[in-house]
Amino acid sequence: MPSLAEIAFDSGIENPDFPAILEYLRKQGEPVAYVKNPLKVVSPAVNIIHTRARTLQFELTAKKLNTNRLKSVVTRGFNDITKFYTILHGVEPPSKFDDRQEFIREQEFAEKILEVYYRLLREIGATTDPVWEPRLPNEARREGYSAEVKVLREEYKLPEFAMKENMARRSGCAANFGWVFFIVYILLKTGLLEVIVRAIGEWFRDAF
Repeated sequence: MPSLAEIAFDSGIENPDFPAILEYLRKQGEPVAYVKNPLKVVSPAVNIIHTRARTLQFELTAKKLNTNRLKSVVTRGFNDITKFYTILHGVEPPSKFDDRQEFIREQEFAEKILEVYYRLLREIGATTDPVWEPRLPNEARREGYSAEVKVLREEYKLPEFAMKENMARRSGCAANFGWVFFIVYILLKTGLLEVIVRAIGEWFRDAF
C-alpha cells in the first residue's frame, strides 16, 4: 500500500502532484496480468474501495472527529486505495463489452475517490515526511468533502459482480460457522463434548 512518502521516495519526485501519483501507480501495475475472470479477481479490491469511500463520507461529519482520528482515516484510506488502484490497472479488462465497461467504471471511481483522499491529505497537512502533524479543517470544509464523496458514491454504485462476490464470501463464512455449531451440538447431545472436555482437563493436569 504505497503511502505518499513511499511514492515520493520510489518515484524520485520530492513533492508529487496527483497526476504524478497516478502515473506511478499505473506503472506499478505493469506488466498487465491476463486472468480468466477479471471481475472476480478484482471484486475484493472493488469492495474495499467502496468501503473506504463510505467510511470517509461519514467520518468527515462525525461529531467526535478529531485531528488524530481524521489523520488515521485519511492516511489508511489513501494507502489502501493506492494499492487497489494498482491492482485494477494490473489486470487486463474483460473482453465482453458490458463486463469491460463495468471494469473501467471501477477504475474511474477508484481514481476519483483517490483524488479526494489526496486533496484531503494535503489539506490536513500531510507531507512526504513519514512523520507530520495533522490539522482539522473547519466543519464547512469537511461537509463539502463529505458531500463530494456522496455524489461520487451515488454516481458509481457498488457493481453487481462485487456484491455477488461479497455475498458468496459471507455465505461461505456462515456455512463454516454453521458446521462448527452443528458438530458442537451433536457432541453436546451425545455426551461426547463433556468427555472431551474432561479428557483435555486431565491431560493438562498431568502435563503440568
